[in-house]
Parts: sequence; structure tokens; C-alpha cells
Amino acid sequence: GDRKAPSDMRLFEERVHCQFETLSFRLQNGVQREKIIKLFDGLARGTYGAVARAKALVQTDQGPWRIDISFGKIDAVPFDRDVADSRLVVIGSDLKPHELDRNVAACSPD
Repeated sequence: GDRKAPSDMRLFEERVHCQFETLSFRLQNGVQREKIIKLFDGLARGTYGAVARAKALVQTDQGPWRIDISFGKIDAVPFDRDVADSRLVVIGSDLKPHELDRNVAACSPD
């Protein structure tokens, strides 16, 4: 016979079908580290949507850095070699690409 899934199992199955989107941004080398950290603060707070993960390898005004967000926690550490092609990748849902793009551009060196 037919077996029906318990109602709580159906809820779980519906929750795992989230649609994640990925946005990728090229960053200018020499961005101010302070500005990129501020951008990551906004990402972690949900200013640009529900961010599941964000990662940047970036050549800042204070040298090369790896900055990422996982589970809402920001981790920023010096990177062991220069970054030739600075990038930011954001994965999440209901992301706000235009606001992010504007604020990424604001991180450019003065």
C-alpha cells in the first residue's frame, strides 16, 4: 500500500529546496581593507539579502587578504601571496545585486 510521509517530513523536504544564487564581482587591486570589511559587515547583517556564504581574495591597501563569511561569522586573515585578480563571490537568496555592485564600486581605491 501507499505510505504517506509524516507531515514534519514534508516540511523538511520543502525547506531544503531553497534557491541559491551566486554573484561574482571583480575588485580593483588596492581597495581599502577597512571599506571591504565594512562591506562584509553588511553582508553578514543581511543588508544585501540572505547570504549563506561570501568569500573574497583581495589585494588591499594593507596587502593580500582572504575574507569570508560562513554561518554569519566573518573571518579575515592575511593571505600568503599577492592576489593578481581580486574577486568577491556571494552565495545566498534574495540577494540585491544592484546595491551590492554600487557598494563594491565604493570600495575602489581613492
